Amino acid sequence: RVGGRLADRWGARPTALTGAAVTTLGLALLVPLDAGWSAPDIAARLALAGAGMGLNGGPTQALVMSASPPGKLATAGSAVQLARSLGFALGPALATAAALAGTRDTTGTRAGIALAALVAATAVVLLALHHRDTRGDRS
Repeated sequence: RVGGRLADRWGARPTALTGAAVTTLGLALLVPLDAGWSAPDIAARLALAGAGMGLNGGPTQALVMSASPPGKLATAGSAVQLARSLGFALGPALATAAALAGTRDTTGTRAGIALAALVAATAVVLLALHHRDTRGDRS
């Protein structure tokens, strides 16, 4: 809800970019995870990553829909939802695989979180570098 309102005010691309950057920051802050961290330490970082995801979702959908030809809107919307669903399914699976590949301490978990942070950072770069036509978006 907040992401949609900010997208109305700032534009979809800056809001999506901000969301991706906040997600990346939250995940990057989790990378040095240590067994001595308290639950609030972890929760604050996860909350930051989750807030970024919340800012990113709706505006990303708006970017895709505004870039699609009128006859392909349903296909574009479906493709975004498919990609999102695959990300929510494959992301934790890949992170778990990386975690299990590590040792008994938090090394594997850090590798999984680092992988997630790398993917989020890639989204930041792609959103920052993408140039679009002049239809609709104020970015």
